[in-house]
This record gives sequence, structure tokens and C-alpha cells, in this order.
Amino acid sequence: MLGQSHAILGATAVGSALMVTGTNIVDHPITFIFGLTIGTLAALLPDIDSPHNTFRKSLGLNTSKAFRDLTRWRKRNFLQLTIDLIQIWIALILDFVDKFMPHRGPTHWGATAGFFTLGAYWFCTTFSLPDPLWIAFGVGYFSHLLGDGVTKQGVKFLAPAHDKFIRLLPKFLCVRTGSFGEKIMLSFLVSLILGWMFWMLIG
Repeated sequence: MLGQSHAILGATAVGSALMVTGTNIVDHPITFIFGLTIGTLAALLPDIDSPHNTFRKSLGLNTSKAFRDLTRWRKRNFLQLTIDLIQIWIALILDFVDKFMPHRGPTHWGATAGFFTLGAYWFCTTFSLPDPLWIAFGVGYFSHLLGDGVTKQGVKFLAPAHDKFIRLLPKFLCVRTGSFGEKIMLSFLVSLILGWMFWMLIG
């Protein structure tokens, strides 16, 4: 799926999960907004192995731009310089990942999603952050695999144990990335998630 589709699917899945687990925007507005933001970014995270990905664009992590900003160091304060240096390091890491990691490779494995979700859980537990934040991260990341799992190519869910692309639907029902069928599939998945949320809330 395209980045914008992953963002919509991720935000819907995360928002629904937060609501169902009791974190709604009325009673817990800050946690809900932070959770929704983290989850939506997590839904874009697996595509760091793709050039010009939405995750990188969303955070402005462009190597050339970061170096250009640093050349204007005389006009920038200490905080701005620190942010510039952090952006450069992250952008260089993403360049490395993009160059040496195939698209829909390790970042799209189910094991990777589980590992990062456990990392988010550890981080929230260590720094006494609300549980909905790590839940939002996990739901967002897994929503990306769900989205790509209904495309023609599929995803290596079980890698590295089983290094084969797996589709979540029969091939004739799967869609091509960027096609009109993707929009229909996205609408279907979003409706399914919202329907599940409604059923859970009234059940």
C-alpha cells in the first residue's frame, strides 16, 4: 500500500484500539493524541526500507536538507544545532537501511513487529509512561503488515523461519499498490475496524 493508505489504516486501527481499551479523547485527551500520533508514525515505520518513504517525509529526515541546515550553523542556536545533528544521524541511518535492505524485507517481518512492540513496552515500563502508548505503537506497526498483506506481493510474515511472501487473502482478491482497488480495500478494512470497535463498545 501507499504511505497515505498506511497512515489512514494505522490511525483508524490505533484510534479504535485506544477507544476499546478505555483511552478515549474525552477522558484522556493527551494520552489519546500522543498514542494516535505514535501509532500513525509506527504504521509508516516499516517502509523505511523504501526510498522517499512517507515516514521520512513526515519527519523531514532528508539528508541533503539536514546538511544544508547545518551549513547555516552561525545563524542557529544550540538547540537548533543539536536538532540538526540528530536529524543528520537519523537520515544517514535511513540512507544505510534504504541502500542495503530490500523493500518488504526485515522491517516487514512479523518477528520484527513483535520485537519493536516489546521494545516499546520496555520503554514505557522503564520510564513509567502510559500503557496505551506502547499498545498504539504495536497496533500501528502491525496495521502496516496487514495493509501490505492484502496486496499482490504479500509480506514475509513468518520470516526468517519461513522466507516466503504470504498473502492474507486469495490472490484474486488482493490489490496492486497504488491502484483503485487499493482504495476500495482500504475502505473495506477501515469499515471492518470501525465495525469491530462499535461492536466491542456496545457488547
